Amino acid sequence: MVKTLFVLAGGASSRFGSPKSRYELDGKPLASWVAASAQEAGLKPVLLVRDPGLADLGWPILKESDSERFYPLRAMAEALSTLSDGESALFCPCDMPFVRVESFQAIAKESAPCVAWDGVRLHPLFCQLSTAQAGELGAWVQRE
Repeated sequence: MVKTLFVLAGGASSRFGSPKSRYELDGKPLASWVAASAQEAGLKPVLLVRDPGLADLGWPILKESDSERFYPLRAMAEALSTLSDGESALFCPCDMPFVRVESFQAIAKESAPCVAWDGVRLHPLFCQLSTAQAGELGAWVQRE
């Protein structure tokens, strides 16, 4: 059973020009939109961050280990390592403020691994992964 959703909120946002996680839409940071939807879906939201200052958004955080650059797969592997063996978690980028509660619930019901597809394209970072995939993610990171 999936209990946790990790909000990917550690990117550099170099093309965006400012941290996406803090960008406000209707007065609410993007990361908070995703976290609130996850909570409404019955999941525990945790912001996966490089900047521990994001704790001021009021959500639990998990700080990614320091490295030269952000790499989502590294952060995801680290997040999976905090779970008990056999557990799964959902991951969702912070720049998806309009993701629906039903989307979280649908992916949480699937067997891991599972990625979102909107009928047009895959969204590989909106996914469900289990602790079994942590080693595979770590191997991909080592190849980079």
